[in-house]
Amino acid sequence: VLPASTVASIKIAFDWLRVRKDDTTESSILGMVYEGESYEVLDKKNGWYKIKSKIGTGWVSGVYVQEL
Repeated sequence: VLPASTVASIKIAFDWLRVRKDDTTESSILGMVYEGESYEVLDKKNGWYKIKSKIGTGWVSGVYVQEL
């Protein structure tokens, strides 16, 4: 697990991403975030970013995000 301070925020670089309860594709979906939106990073692990969004705190895959 990397400290959250290593990446302050991310920007969504794909049409939409699912926000999940945990850092796995098998985890339940909490909602969606959309291209161009930026979010504070709370944690990063295994290629996933834990973010705080309008739907709450959850994880997004790092494949389609840009670190800011």
